[in-house]
Amino acid sequence: MGLAVLPARLKDELKSLEAYLIGECKLESISKESELYKHKSWAEDMISIYDDISLGNVESIIRKEVGIKFAKVLEHCGVFKRDEVGLSAFDKFVASL
Repeated sequence: MGLAVLPARLKDELKSLEAYLIGECKLESISKESELYKHKSWAEDMISIYDDISLGNVESIIRKEVGIKFAKVLEHCGVFKRDEVGLSAFDKFVASL
């Protein structure tokens, strides 16, 4: 599968998040009105998950974590419910591919 199409505003927000994760900026210095502030708990989660976040791997970490968030959004959208009928419909869809 390909990459998801994300809102354009996320390009700058994710770059700022990368800077935070490698220690180039502090979220404490960002006001609650800032677009980046909403990502604070997510950033803290990533810091607790990954032992070594560096300039060399931060982009791939962000890409992976965005993919995880996007997968959760798809799971919540309910195209195929997580019950017997939905799972059967999903199996039928996959078999048709």
